[in-house]
Amino acid sequence: MRVLVISDIHGSIEYTNMINYLYDKEHADKIVLLGDLGSYYQDNYLINELVKKYNNNIICIKGNNDYQGYYNIKLEDYYIMNINNKMFYFTHGDIFDYTCVPDFINVYMQGHTHVGNLSRYNNLILANPGSIAYPRDSIHSYILIDEHYIYLKDVDCNIIKKIAYN
Repeated sequence: MRVLVISDIHGSIEYTNMINYLYDKEHADKIVLLGDLGSYYQDNYLINELVKKYNNNIICIKGNNDYQGYYNIKLEDYYIMNINNKMFYFTHGDIFDYTCVPDFINVYMQGHTHVGNLSRYNNLILANPGSIAYPRDSIHSYILIDEHYIYLKDVDCNIIKKIAYN
């Protein structure tokens, strides 16, 4: 399974549209959006259309700037997924952090900071895709999970960092 993980779009039309390109380019099977999807200031039509298009292949996490009334989609506070027999915990990062996860979790993934990261803390992999639209480190980035690795990539699909999880 290949999972595309994106965070902190904040209603950017350009970067919401880029998700379709990345999904195809990376041959992804699923998309996980780690919150702060839309914007207070505009119609969030594109996010709703994206979710409708990918239907059962997209998971949306609620960010601190997301309000259920803005979207026609279900927003999760967190989501636990088994990927290749490893347990992944996805959240935005404003409420839950890696100290809150159950012992059976192998990978903790959050957004919120707008800075990409891949690192290890004891037996836990910590991952953050950064922000695809408004990075604080000037690198527009996302994460791809494949059968063996977690990749932090820029929007030109260049690998910034990778870490083995399986």
